[in-house]
Amino acid sequence: MNRLSLCLHDVRVSKGVETIEIIETVVKKFRIPVTIHLIADEDIRNQNELLQYLLQKISEKSIEVVFHGIHHLCSTPPGGLLTWYHKNQAEYLCSSYQLLRDTQAQYQLMSELLGQKPGICPPCWLASKSNWEFLQTLNPPYIEHMSYTSSPSKKNFSPVLSIGTNVRWELFMIKIFITTLIWLSILLKYKNIRMVIHTIDIQNSDSMKFFEKIYSRYFRKSKRVLLKDFCN
Repeated sequence: MNRLSLCLHDVRVSKGVETIEIIETVVKKFRIPVTIHLIADEDIRNQNELLQYLLQKISEKSIEVVFHGIHHLCSTPPGGLLTWYHKNQAEYLCSSYQLLRDTQAQYQLMSELLGQKPGICPPCWLASKSNWEFLQTLNPPYIEHMSYTSSPSKKNFSPVLSIGTNVRWELFMIKIFITTLIWLSILLKYKNIRMVIHTIDIQNSDSMKFFEKIYSRYFRKSKRVLLKDFCN
């Protein structure tokens, strides 16, 4: 793989200083640029210390912020075959006027305060057809999907290496899947890959050791970039 983007998912505006500490944990551990997937569950103006921190890091080009939904929870259980995967956290599988209104308002506010439009990643990389279309009307620089990022000019295929669980049997199976996906990416000479750390992974030393191991073994010589660079 030529380029690796390290992504941190599920940090929340409402956590304020705690969110800064979580970001710093990942930044210091890997010492490469990090793309922050921020849940806008509160007006970011209420967390000025977090806002100033993000602005500073953006100016240093050490982080990028991606809009990652409002609550990261479904307003009503959507059901379907993928419930085992998203565990009712894929909020854009649900449709409501309130969700769309809050998304538009918080996305516009975040764009204004950060001085740039962030990319958009719906929680769990899932959304209904109508909500995918709605997210596109916000005109973000790119939208993340499970297997690729799409910008107005092109799609960029990029596999996701993600754990996001503390369930033992799921951890075992996911690690096997990630290792297989890495070797498949090497054999097929994929250009871009996303290594995704969720906040739940940070609490699990076994998950973090696994990420450190695969980073050291497979990606140490890759070009480490922010996710927006995949669109260039």
